Amino acid sequence: MTSSNNTMFRFIALLTPMVLLMGLALDLYIPSQQIMMRALDLNFPQIQWTMTIYMYCFGLGQLIVGPITDRFGRRIPLFVSILFYIAGSVLTASVDQYLHILIGRSLEALGACGAMVIALALVRDKYEGNNAIKAFTYLRSMSTLAPIIAPSLGVFLALHYGWRADFYFLAFLGMLALMCGFGIEYPPHTIAVSKPSNFLKTYWHILKNVSFRRYAVCAAMVQTVMFSYFSISPVIYLQHLQLSETYFAILFSVNASAFLLAAFIFASLIAKLGVKKSVSIGALLYVSAGILVWIMQHYLGMCIETLLIPGMIASAGCAFALGPSCTGALKPFKEQSGKAAALLGCIEFMLGGMLGACVVYIPPTNVLPFALSLIAAGSIIFLNLALEQSKN
Repeated sequence: MTSSNNTMFRFIALLTPMVLLMGLALDLYIPSQQIMMRALDLNFPQIQWTMTIYMYCFGLGQLIVGPITDRFGRRIPLFVSILFYIAGSVLTASVDQYLHILIGRSLEALGACGAMVIALALVRDKYEGNNAIKAFTYLRSMSTLAPIIAPSLGVFLALHYGWRADFYFLAFLGMLALMCGFGIEYPPHTIAVSKPSNFLKTYWHILKNVSFRRYAVCAAMVQTVMFSYFSISPVIYLQHLQLSETYFAILFSVNASAFLLAAFIFASLIAKLGVKKSVSIGALLYVSAGILVWIMQHYLGMCIETLLIPGMIASAGCAFALGPSCTGALKPFKEQSGKAAALLGCIEFMLGGMLGACVVYIPPTNVLPFALSLIAAGSIIFLNLALEQSKN
């Protein structure tokens, strides 16, 4: 392994806890939602809102974090964001009222979005070209450690120590991320000179960039697929198939493992293919997985395999599409990488979260809503790339 690779892996390792903050705050309590519902006397829509408010605050908060980190540097905004995350986790774990839980989740989201934006901006500061593609792929792949380890850990903590232990663990992870922040080499603060009052004009300037629009939509479709699976899998596995929380956590982790394995196995191939070809392969895998869902639903009915196998194929598609989409969107904005990463994250999670959550509002008597989201996401990516190419 070369010295440059060693340096990259060390850098990614230090950033990993920061990108895990977002995913763990969602995935840790997905399998134990029913435990939380019983303990707090909540219904399913109320529990879903604790996820939805998190996604919306995570997306919108990035529009604020981007200008702050471009103007004031990476270090201090990163530490403040992580402290918000710790405070939100402790608040959620220590209250009983539903409104206070939503406030805690909002603070968590603001902290997680700050950590994510700054982590992506740090990668853009440090790497360019194929190295940037590889670094983004590795970093976003490491974020899949959350859905791999979080469900089983969340169930264990909830069953043995109560649902509050899940959120105390999130506070502990925040402290770990804070310590890693001290080991990062930050770039000199000479990146941004614009006034805070100009940030809307800057966002509009970024949004007018063809490459940014193209790949921001692609990234949003990746999040649509992911959040569709997050939304429908508890309903199918826990309610319809009556699986235990522990079994569901294992299946959830298996699906996430497919993303991680695909990302690391094909990392070099993705870097060689470049942005557009890699994203196109991801879209092809989405459409293929969606068609497979229809076929398996017809012949096998609603069973574990009908959701698990296409879900693993879709996860491989996410591995091909997610990192290159980020690279393609952020590439033109070396001097405004914080704002560009923030706007990308807002579009990615707001649009992806809204579209992905729609599968819950379709009566999930089978897994076909997931098939629709896969085929739609893949088709939108293909159409988006084709339309943008025709304009060039």
